Amino acid sequence: MAPQLRIQYEGTLYHIISRGNERRMIFLDEAGRIKYLNILHKTIERFNWKYNCVGHVLQGRYKSSIVQKEAYLLHCCRYIVTSY
Repeated sequence: MAPQLRIQYEGTLYHIISRGNERRMIFLDEAGRIKYLNILHKTIERFNWKYNCVGHVLQGRYKSSIVQKEAYLLHCCRYIVTSY
């Protein structure tokens, strides 16, 4: 089945979510997450330096929702603060 097309509107806020396989946590603890982010940051710097470029290194499917109401925006902010 082909992926569903994403609706995009200029100037719109989106809540974007990405998960591990089977909705499992990607990292077992905070130390693992920090180590991964540090390795990723160094890899991105090397890649950009080697190929003289900027931009996305990882892209893929993700879930996004249009944030239309202030209550949902507050929900998204709470979700981000408590999840990361």
